[in-house]
Amino acid sequence: MQNRFLGKAALMSAAAMLMGASGAIAAPTELAVPKGGKLGLAVYWMHWSIYQTPEAKTECPTGMNVGSREELLMQFPDKNKVYTYEETALNREAATWNPDLVKYDLPFKEAQGNIAIGMNLDGKVGPKDFTSPDGEKGVDNQLFRVIGCVDGWRGPVGVLDQFGLTRMYRNSVYNRVLLEITGIDSMSNDDAVDVATYRGLDPLLTDATGNTFMPGGSQRIDVRYGGKLVSHRKGKIVDGVLITEPADWTFPEYQVNTQLMHDARFRLKLTADGAEGLIAGYADIKDWHSAFIKGWSTIRSGQGLGSQPSHARALERLADAYPDPQTGKNTAISAALDARFVQVFIQHPENRVAETAPASAAQQRAERR
Repeated sequence: MQNRFLGKAALMSAAAMLMGASGAIAAPTELAVPKGGKLGLAVYWMHWSIYQTPEAKTECPTGMNVGSREELLMQFPDKNKVYTYEETALNREAATWNPDLVKYDLPFKEAQGNIAIGMNLDGKVGPKDFTSPDGEKGVDNQLFRVIGCVDGWRGPVGVLDQFGLTRMYRNSVYNRVLLEITGIDSMSNDDAVDVATYRGLDPLLTDATGNTFMPGGSQRIDVRYGGKLVSHRKGKIVDGVLITEPADWTFPEYQVNTQLMHDARFRLKLTADGAEGLIAGYADIKDWHSAFIKGWSTIRSGQGLGSQPSHARALERLADAYPDPQTGKNTAISAALDARFVQVFIQHPENRVAETAPASAAQQRAERR
């Protein structure tokens, strides 16, 4: 994963470039306000935030978690014994789909340390909270403990990273996340803007390699099946950074799944070509379970040294928000997403609004064709 922070040498080089003939620091050029005070953005890269150190010495001092194959050998170590299908495959499927009903207590390594990427979601500094790499106290990101020591989730070559997220946001129209900022008076400091989210319908504009995303492409809004993906929130721009108030956000993720993030807030540095930064909130465990535990095959998760039953139990064990009124169990887990956007022109359909009824999987597949 690329370092999101400039090193000292890079900062010194940038400062030198800003120096005028007199030796004074030249004022940076303010970004021009977009036409009509409206800025459209489309995600081209998004990943659940994981703080990584060289060889994972800080966050995973005892090493990485094992995958499905290794866990099977731990469950059934006697090579001379004949195990039944019910004891093996069906037992594991039951442990994946019904974590509350099936005993499964193999060891799982949670990410350690006191540093994590994210935001202070509850305004408190508690004993389980982290400090961000840039010094923010009280960071809430318990999902990091779940996936931080799973090779497949770690960048830049983890299989769950590459196939589950990076390529899906780039290549799948289903995953076209749009952000529209309106009411902009200044791209540097503006105390009141409106921010909306949608799903787009069009490919991203790239250069000839297909790897560099170009600003200026257009995106139609999905008004047929994208109703539940529409959200609105208030925000402001401070020193060129978009900061929004918390509001629930549902976004498309991995082919036919959607993810609900409670109290999601955006913190994005605006640039001439797009934006990048963090999105943080409380990920709904049911949606996360559907997308990455029930939704992944055993062979795919095994390739990334992941284990669905272990993930499911870690999610429930570390969930820290939105308790169920009946059981008292938390139904959401604090999390953060690193996100990068490219500037686009969002096309609103005339005299139509996004319908609220969610589409079936079959309808969505037909639409993508």
